[in-house]
Amino acid sequence: APEVALQQAGLEMDNMVDITREMFTVTREYVTAPKHKKKLFDRINHLEDITDNIEEEMINFITIVLTGSVSRGQSARSYGLMRMADEIESIADALQSFSIYRSRLFKRNEDISPEAWADMLSFFDDVAIYFDRLTKARERDADTDEYKALIADSKQLRKMGKDMRERHLDRLRAGECQAVTAQTYSDMFMSLQHIKNHTVNYVEAHAGL
Repeated sequence: APEVALQQAGLEMDNMVDITREMFTVTREYVTAPKHKKKLFDRINHLEDITDNIEEEMINFITIVLTGSVSRGQSARSYGLMRMADEIESIADALQSFSIYRSRLFKRNEDISPEAWADMLSFFDDVAIYFDRLTKARERDADTDEYKALIADSKQLRKMGKDMRERHLDRLRAGECQAVTAQTYSDMFMSLQHIKNHTVNYVEAHAGL
């Protein structure tokens, strides 16, 4: 029955979110390590592969459900779940990219300034907390007003990101940061911005906003 199938798909979505939560933890552990740790790096790549596979399986599964007789509400939920799976997979992909950019610094024996790291990790933590707040709102089935308030909070993260970028440009102008590592810093920063955006898209898909 379509309803049972959609409940199963919802449980798979919970699984994807849990795996992505673990990716946040392992990614932070990897990027703050004093040197490249292959075990952590491999774990991040493995978790990303799992989210990739779950997304593919979910889309195939829901597509089959949609070929049957479904109500308008079930159809809307089906498309919402497919979009949510795509957004979560994109977040996992961005976390993998973030760790790859860090590995680039490890391999070249380069680093960004302590001030730049402080900014980066602070923004990483804020984005991780935001992801947690929005995904947990879905788990407890929050109402539309709460979702709208949570989505509005993304403006604060955008402002923090803008301020962080300005500080980075100030450090570059003052010669406190190497130009060679500036591109990697920018790439890591953009990965976090993508995660924030995909998190908003995820909850919008769930709430039908």
